[in-house]
Amino acid sequence: MRTRAAMMVFHAKFAVLLATFLLVPLTACSEDAPEYLEQDIPPCTPVEGARQAPCASDVPWFFPPHAALDRRDEPFTIRNMLGVQHPYTAFGVLRPVPASYDSDYAGHIVMRATYLPDTFRCIRTTAGRFPNGQEMARSSIQCFADVRANSYILGTGPPTLTLIVEEWGYGLSRLEEKFEGREAVLFIGPAIDHSIEVWQVFDTWGVSQFDDGTVTILHPYGFAWPEPEHQDKVVRTLPAFTKAVQEAHAIRMAKHGGRIGLGEFNPMVVLDANMLHRYHVDTRNTKHASGPPKPPPPVPQR
Repeated sequence: MRTRAAMMVFHAKFAVLLATFLLVPLTACSEDAPEYLEQDIPPCTPVEGARQAPCASDVPWFFPPHAALDRRDEPFTIRNMLGVQHPYTAFGVLRPVPASYDSDYAGHIVMRATYLPDTFRCIRTTAGRFPNGQEMARSSIQCFADVRANSYILGTGPPTLTLIVEEWGYGLSRLEEKFEGREAVLFIGPAIDHSIEVWQVFDTWGVSQFDDGTVTILHPYGFAWPEPEHQDKVVRTLPAFTKAVQEAHAIRMAKHGGRIGLGEFNPMVVLDANMLHRYHVDTRNTKHASGPPKPPPPVPQR
């Protein structure tokens, strides 16, 4: 009996030690677990330190969009911004969908976000790496900003995120005060320059609020289609916009088999902003001859 009791005590102690051993790596992993936005922030909520109201009656552009956007008879659609091409008319002529196309500038994730003050920074680059792995010498400026995620309309991700907000521009630091603290709806995807591991803004919709509290989402190129028949496409309520994004994404997933564009050379859609590194692994960019992509520059000390 004494031997059996001793064995039972030994087994109990061994079980405790084993459980403790197994919990150590789990605890270590949990410390490195990615963060996620736990609760949406209501539209037009200011951020600390902002020098302007978050919502306005325009789109927070760095530079005005291209003037030739009126070549389409209908406004650019959300489907198009998600990489789903469809026929459209230009000056009365129907333009068919190409048999195969890439969608490097298509948004993977759609988020309502606010630009955080004092996070704007730019770097000069002398080379770039395209999604197909090809490198090209070039001289440009890449500008970054951090945003507070207010809501993920499509996808999920962390409460704050670093984004490329403009490229090829010069002297943009003068415009920092025009967008910091502003809220916008952002269509983001992996940066076109694959030498850096960061999300990039491809399309920006404005967020406006009426005196009665109604929130509207403003088409980035709405100025090109001022006719009354187009207003329901260029000015949408937040629920209507959210529904349209979800419907366009469903079409994309069904048509492209989960890829960002039509054709097997297009990568899979990434719907988790914390999984950007996985995208670069899946596209073999981490094994590039010039080395893996680098992180974005940190926020400068002010």
